[in-house]
Formats: sequence, structure tokens, C-alpha cells
Amino acid sequence: MLDKIDNGIIQSLMKDGRKSLRQIAKEIGVSTPTVETRFKRMINTGFIKKIAPLLDTDKVELGITAFLFMKVLAERALDIAKQLSGFDEVRNVFTTSGDNNMIVRVAVDKPESLEALIRKKISIIDGVKSVSSQLITRVIKDEQAVVVKPGVAVNLTCNYCRGEIPKEPKILQFGEYERYFCCKSCLTLYREKYRHRIKALSK
Repeated sequence: MLDKIDNGIIQSLMKDGRKSLRQIAKEIGVSTPTVETRFKRMINTGFIKKIAPLLDTDKVELGITAFLFMKVLAERALDIAKQLSGFDEVRNVFTTSGDNNMIVRVAVDKPESLEALIRKKISIIDGVKSVSSQLITRVIKDEQAVVVKPGVAVNLTCNYCRGEIPKEPKILQFGEYERYFCCKSCLTLYREKYRHRIKALSK
């Protein structure tokens, strides 16, 4: 579960991911080692997947971005989403309510490429019933659509069996790394399987 410090770190990074840990510590009123520990923990749990640049699309002279509004068979939605995620042009995939039950954001170099993407790659996917597109003419605000506040629970996955961790995780710490497990058995099995690597990283 996220607390006030975790939330402060996340909010600071969302405003500017270029900040140093020292800058963040000063901003939220805690020590730099505290920020470093909390940041590493959020990386290790997979809550923070990566810190990537947010580009100003007005500075890009070439290329267009568009939303695709799709109607797909409900029973095929997850398979279709996985296929779409494999295309380089696809930046986001969302399943939604309503008749158009999937929305996709794509980035291509020119209108002809968008037409080819829809006609040759997307429309032929089994279960896709219809596709319509709208070009994005200007980005006014573009932020991750996640509300992060103190007290928000973080869903963890066991590093051994890949199952969901329902309560407090069992934690294995070695070197700068932490791994999380649903039970003592998974922790023990993981430690045995990777004992040489754990020993090397613990030195």
C-alpha cells in the first residue's frame, strides 16, 4: 500500500522525471536515502515500470497520431488487444464500454501509412467488426490516467509462481534487490533455484 512518501515521490516524478533523488527528497521533506529506498522498492514491485520521456508533439514536424474506434467481438477482445500491442505503430490499447468496445492510439508517418495499417493489419484480425479513425490535431494535455493517492493498494505478483499476492508478501532482500512471494514455500523454492545468483549479488 502506498503511503504519503510514496505518493510524494510519484507525483514529483510525474511532474518531471528528470529530477534527481536529492531534488525529490528536498521537495517532499525526507532524506535522500529514504527516497532511494522507496523508489527502488516501487521499481522492484513493478509498480513503476519505467521512466520514459514525454515528447512535445508540437515540436515534431513529421508524423501523425490518431485514435481508432473499434468494434470487436467481446470473446476475442483480449486476443485482439494482444495482437494490436505487437504492432510498432500502436501506442495504447484500451477496452471500453459501449458499441465501440476498443480504442487504440496509433502513431504513423503519414496518412497513407494509417490507411495501410487499418486495411492490411487491423481490419483483417479475426473478431474485428469495424474500425473508424480520427486524427489528433493538437495535444493540449497528455498525462497518465491513473489517480495515485496515499492508501492506494499495489497488486503484487509472486516472483516464483506468478500468482497474485493476496496479503502481506514474503520478502527476500539481497544486495539492492527485493523479491516478493505469496508464501514461504515460493520464497524457499526461489532462493534454492537462484542461490548462486543471490549469493553473488549479496556480496
